[in-house]
Amino acid sequence: MSMDDIVVSENNKNNTNESDKNNDISTQRKTLNGAWKLDKTRGEPSLRGFLETMGVSELAIVAHEKGEQEHETIQIIFLTDKHYKIKKLSRVNDLVEEFELNKESIQIYPPGDRKKITLSTSNGLNHVNIHTKMPTMNGLAEVTDIKTLLTSSSGAAENNDLFPKVADPLKDMFLLQKLTIKNIAADKSHTSRRYYKPYYDDSKDMDISPPDITTATAAATTIDSKNDFMDVVDDDEV
Repeated sequence: MSMDDIVVSENNKNNTNESDKNNDISTQRKTLNGAWKLDKTRGEPSLRGFLETMGVSELAIVAHEKGEQEHETIQIIFLTDKHYKIKKLSRVNDLVEEFELNKESIQIYPPGDRKKITLSTSNGLNHVNIHTKMPTMNGLAEVTDIKTLLTSSSGAAENNDLFPKVADPLKDMFLLQKLTIKNIAADKSHTSRRYYKPYYDDSKDMDISPPDITTATAAATTIDSKNDFMDVVDDDEV
């Protein structure tokens, strides 16, 4: 089942029923659900400002930018009115995260007891807000990741340059990621605006399973960091 065929509805009973209720066929994106590819021609696709705010070295930033240019950044979303799940694919990421909305999630990173605290909220299936507090080698960081569905009929002034004068509301759409990083110790912050377009690729696995309620509601989880990017700034957030 492709995520582009999903019209999401929440089921409180179990994952099986939740999946079955999301099998309705849809010919266009009505929500954030589905696969999205970073549009490198709009907004601020580079995370330079994000990384500079956390004091990351110029050499590391250049390497990160080079990797982003050479590899696609893809996010695959499964959002319901109670759960949020995302699969992130990029040069530095190949991971899945899932959360129960409106409930704090704690992940403990070795070594020691470095806690990453995340709270996800949503105003509907076209919006999600993920707020994270986490320690890095450069001090405590707060990250706010707001994803919003933008269409030609959204009415926001910021949309004027995104869509053609005669836009097709069923096809012309973006996912706007408003990513804000705050370096608590340095009292610095930066907001990046990144735009994603709907993505389809039959040669790649664009599917994502329904959120695992057991995993999403776990009070605390100890995990191994894939690349331990928390030592710079947690790359899970992007």
